[in-house]
Amino acid sequence: MKSLVEEMRNRKRSLLIILRNWKNIRYFGRNILGSSPRLFGVLHFVPEFKRLTTTRDSDLVVEGFPRCANSFAVKLFLSWNPGLKVAHHLHVPMQILKGFEYGVPCIVLIREPLEAISSLLIIDLSLSCDLAIRSYIMFYKPLLSFSDNIIISDFPTTTSAFDKVIKNANRKFNRSFHSERITEQMTDAVFSELDAHHKRKRNSPKNLSAIPSSEKEEAKSQIRTLVQQNRYFSEAYELYLKFVGKDA
Repeated sequence: MKSLVEEMRNRKRSLLIILRNWKNIRYFGRNILGSSPRLFGVLHFVPEFKRLTTTRDSDLVVEGFPRCANSFAVKLFLSWNPGLKVAHHLHVPMQILKGFEYGVPCIVLIREPLEAISSLLIIDLSLSCDLAIRSYIMFYKPLLSFSDNIIISDFPTTTSAFDKVIKNANRKFNRSFHSERITEQMTDAVFSELDAHHKRKRNSPKNLSAIPSSEKEEAKSQIRTLVQQNRYFSEAYELYLKFVGKDA
């Protein structure tokens, strides 16, 4: 694992090197499209994103930066409310801003940036640390001024009391979404479904699974230092504190 961290330390940060990497190109491109009111519509025409984008007939928007329990929250909500249309997993702010424009209830998932970004980077060390942290900032910063019009769910709440988040959404948006108290059996069932989905994906790295594991935790512990020392990290952390300070 040490060699992987050294690889990240020694990686050049020049724009040219970043743009040579397909993952960074794709990630950067989605961020740009998903942060622009004029360009956001392009994502609706990308086959893999079309069913995920916010539209006027969406019933709910559940969005957050990657590794903020997005999969867990969406799977749990749909197990309670099968058949509803949920916009999710684009990880871009326009999902939420369009939801606000269309009058669709919005839940924003957030996680302490050190944990979220470290978890994201362990998926693929070719992803630029600078880009990952700046993407965190790009996602949440435009939403800060709308925080009174959305439901904010921090990671511990999402993973242990998402039923309360849904109840808050019902009160705030005058909806009647169904929810149940989260039990250990319910959590295990969601994780089992996520694990099965992960295994069905071809060429999917083990670390991509949304389920916590000892291997991922060991790897993350060595990447956290790199994230904390990054020049953009303090801004991301300050932004997180502002958000959880307005937690609904």
